[in-house]
Amino acid sequence: MHRQWIALVAVAAFASACANEPADNEPGGTAVVYEGALLIPGDGSAPIEQSAFVVDGGMITQVGTAGQLDVPDDAAHVDLTGKTVMPALIGAHGHVGYQEGTTYSIENYSRETIYNDLRRAAYFGLGTAMTMGIDTPAFVYDIRDETAGGTAGVPRLRTACSGIGGPLA
Repeated sequence: MHRQWIALVAVAAFASACANEPADNEPGGTAVVYEGALLIPGDGSAPIEQSAFVVDGGMITQVGTAGQLDVPDDAAHVDLTGKTVMPALIGAHGHVGYQEGTTYSIENYSRETIYNDLRRAAYFGLGTAMTMGIDTPAFVYDIRDETAGGTAGVPRLRTACSGIGGPLA
């Protein structure tokens, strides 16, 4: 059960990361139609079997059942049959930048390890990661600003900076 849940979240991150990338052999329009997945809308409504959703200019413009949407003629098509798509998750408490390989310590804390943690979080379906303290170097604010627009493949980073766990820097 746990593996299935992780797989579902990973598909959401994958679909989000490729939202603006048309299939290589399709017409060059800006719209992309994702079809065939079980879609969990995230608004409390029932999941949609054999769904379709249109992404145009980075925005979801239509959601429904495959074959029932008004799809632009030049839209690229991506087959998600057998997959599940759901909204990105919010990680409301975490500490990024401390893990490198099998070690977890302040010595690992760097821009590179923060971005590695954010990429790992995106793989598991996070769209936003919130750190709750001990982010003392000023570059964490740069990373917060760099990810504010929703950089593809990397969750938005929010930070409590030094929070209650670290000295002010």
